[in-house]
Amino acid sequence: MEATKAVAVINDNHIGTLRSAGTTTQSAKNLRLFALQNLEALLDGIDMDLVVNGDLFDGYHIPLSDALETLLDFEKWLEKGNKLTLLPGNHDLSKDSSQLSTFDFIANIMLRNKNVRVMRSGGWVDESKGIYAIPHVANQDLFDLELSKVPKCRYLLLHCNWDNGFAKQLDHSLNLSREVAENLPADQIILGHEHASTLHLGTKVWVAGVQWPMSISDCLDKQSKGYLTLHESGPVFNEFWNNKDYIE
Repeated sequence: MEATKAVAVINDNHIGTLRSAGTTTQSAKNLRLFALQNLEALLDGIDMDLVVNGDLFDGYHIPLSDALETLLDFEKWLEKGNKLTLLPGNHDLSKDSSQLSTFDFIANIMLRNKNVRVMRSGGWVDESKGIYAIPHVANQDLFDLELSKVPKCRYLLLHCNWDNGFAKQLDHSLNLSREVAENLPADQIILGHEHASTLHLGTKVWVAGVQWPMSISDCLDKQSKGYLTLHESGPVFNEFWNNKDYIE
């Protein structure tokens, strides 16, 4: 029996996704509903502290009906008494700081609850459990600066690409290189942003992947989808969507 309760991590839920390529008006709407239904079901099954590791929403502005449903789902979940930490991802924010994003709007409403926290820079999610996190920042230079401040920790949560040299040239797509990852003082690094789950550097770097597919390409890896729970003994993968549910 572990002395402390685990923490769940979800990412890249992309609520409010608007797809046009390869869709009809109805199938695009069905995809949005699919994401909302899965988020509600996912939250129903999580009874522990929760971290949203970026890209809760698919864009800077999403349909208000989807935003409202997301807010209601989280408010219902918060009645369990667990803590919620929100980290913005690249899809949640915009380069135009004069505009209020859907993420910022919903997050500020949820901050009325004492068990909700929104992280804008690197810091401890839970120091007693050794969980440190860095949300999405505006460019690679700022990201590298945040990485240089990471203390010794059990888990480090990031929202970025894994070892992709092209990503660091784009302000809205950050990169963690293999060399930097090897030298970070974290036992294990958990990445959001990429949709396929992978392991690197033995088991030091976990690319969590998505909890459910949001496009055909998300199904092509033929992997089941799920979320991680962080325990004292290490991360545990919890299946949520089985790849057998995909029909060509």
